[in-house]
Amino acid sequence: MKRSLVRSFAALMAVAGALLAVLPAGVANAAANCDFNAGTGAYSCSGQQNVKLPSDVVGARVYTGTYYEGDRLTIWAPKDCPKDGWVNHQVRLNNTQWARNIGSVQPFGQCAVWLAFDNGGREGPYEKDNSNVADIGRYTVEVQLS
Repeated sequence: MKRSLVRSFAALMAVAGALLAVLPAGVANAAANCDFNAGTGAYSCSGQQNVKLPSDVVGARVYTGTYYEGDRLTIWAPKDCPKDGWVNHQVRLNNTQWARNIGSVQPFGQCAVWLAFDNGGREGPYEKDNSNVADIGRYTVEVQLS
């Protein structure tokens, strides 16, 4: 019985290894899909239910890759951004995979997205989807919503 169980386990591992060898790299290394709540500061990569409040709206999404690929960060806001000329929400990227690594942005919730740098400068506003901001995304340390 024990020997049969060991053989079955070995066979199962061989099949699993063979399947992983033929899967595309994107399947084996799925991109991170994380959420940040700009109102509460909650952050999670294990589902929006751990971050989003019932009345929250999506303020923006940023991606590490161009054309909305790679790791994705959804930024939740308490409500749509008012058009008052002020930065209403900001997300410091610190030591995340998005720091100095933004490839594309999508604004939502009437928000404009600004990409801010360590030197105090920023680029934007992005009021429409932008599939390639990699040139300036390599300097971005903060995402601002206005």
